[in-house]
Amino acid sequence: MGRLHLGRLLLGPGPIRRLGVVHIVQAFGDGLFVVSLAGSLFFNASTDAARPNILLYLLLTVAPFAVFAPLVGPFIDRVAQGYPRVVTLANAVRAGLCLLLAFHLRTVLFFPEALAVLVAGKTYSVAKAALVPRLEPQRRDLLAANARLARLSAVGGTLGGAVGVGLSQLTGSAATVVLAGGAFAAAAWLSIGLQQPGTVPTFATPGEELEELLDPDVVGSATGIAVLRAASGFLSFFVAFELKRSGAAPWMFGLVAATATAGALLGTFVGPALRRRYDEATLLRAGLVVPAVCCLLASVRVLPAVVAGCVLVVGMGSSIGRLAFDSILQSHAPDIDRARTFARFETRFQLAWVAGAVVPVGIRLPAWLGLLVVSSLLAGGAVAGNVERNVLRSRRLAMLPPVDLRRSVLEQARRLQIAGHHAHAVVEAALLAELVEPDGQDDVAIAAIRTLRELQQQAIEREVDEGDAGQAVRAAATLSERPARRPTSRPPG
Repeated sequence: MGRLHLGRLLLGPGPIRRLGVVHIVQAFGDGLFVVSLAGSLFFNASTDAARPNILLYLLLTVAPFAVFAPLVGPFIDRVAQGYPRVVTLANAVRAGLCLLLAFHLRTVLFFPEALAVLVAGKTYSVAKAALVPRLEPQRRDLLAANARLARLSAVGGTLGGAVGVGLSQLTGSAATVVLAGGAFAAAAWLSIGLQQPGTVPTFATPGEELEELLDPDVVGSATGIAVLRAASGFLSFFVAFELKRSGAAPWMFGLVAATATAGALLGTFVGPALRRRYDEATLLRAGLVVPAVCCLLASVRVLPAVVAGCVLVVGMGSSIGRLAFDSILQSHAPDIDRARTFARFETRFQLAWVAGAVVPVGIRLPAWLGLLVVSSLLAGGAVAGNVERNVLRSRRLAMLPPVDLRRSVLEQARRLQIAGHHAHAVVEAALLAELVEPDGQDDVAIAAIRTLRELQQQAIEREVDEGDAGQAVRAAATLSERPARRPTSRPPG
């Protein structure tokens, strides 16, 4: 019984448990593969000689997304038997490519084969992210499910990295790549039993997909994550080149990598705990603002321990932010085209990461200035995402005719309630109080408006629960058929 409880705690309940096993095994392979690449590209060359290799590697990590992103997502959505089949296929392809790569580490085939492994890895990531909401139907539990998978990834990647470092020191990168291929093959075999509930639905219309992708919460959150990725890429290579330039021992690189992993792992515990009190948008803002403040303070006096602290906090912020974004997208994206949606956003995030990483690779910056750049990026991302969310929401309201506007607000409030975003559902429903103009004798409508305004104030000042969100949606439904307020020069609210 105790062993069963531990397995449920680590891997999750029900159908998602097998996906957790697959995920930790493939993460072990990822850790091995990353170590083999680092040994081939970075540690075996001087600082100046490593720069061209790193720049070429960054370019090759962007190429597949820029060229194949319009194809990868639709391919995943169209594969027979859905996302589990893609999980199996992607890991099997990576296993075969790693075996080939072991013979070509010092040849011209190294980069295209490494590129193919990365593409297959991202294909797996997209399919996994699209599969999670089908295995975890309770939308309010999505962030916790994503956190468990991220935690397993951090543990598996750390173990793989540690084994890879030791194996590379003893035998070289070839054996590390072969072992990575073995891990991917094991993940492919384990994923054969994966099942997704129900049947694979047909595609959404372009209009439905566009409406979902232009959702203010999705767009504003995507901006924040893109900035987080850019800052993470910048900080990773900035710290690596600072260590390389100072002649640090190889174990120092491992220590920094372990610190970043510890931050990401910590985020998988902190994120779900905070989700009990705050919604995903608030968590994403915190994931930007807190690291921004830490990096700003660290730039005043740069010390090794302070830089390590920044790496830890940025790793934790990135983890929490990504968990929040994945939950938002899994709740809002069309279920039938979810892989295509994830592929599009993953392309943007990869471009942002590379854009951030290119700067310290190509330009040498003082340590204090590098930390200041990271702080400015993160603070700017928090502001830009919030402004974009509010502007898009206002434009959306202004463009809708009165009847469609009220229906749209009510449907959005219901969707937020189902997703477990209680405070957002209350605030959204409260917009109906500003969009209707009830008759002075309509006591039911007047009472509904009073209820909505009281719940809105409660949502702003303190926590609201599922019952409050349900009450707000019912009051909004009462108002949705009342006469619309006369048009004004600007959207209400």
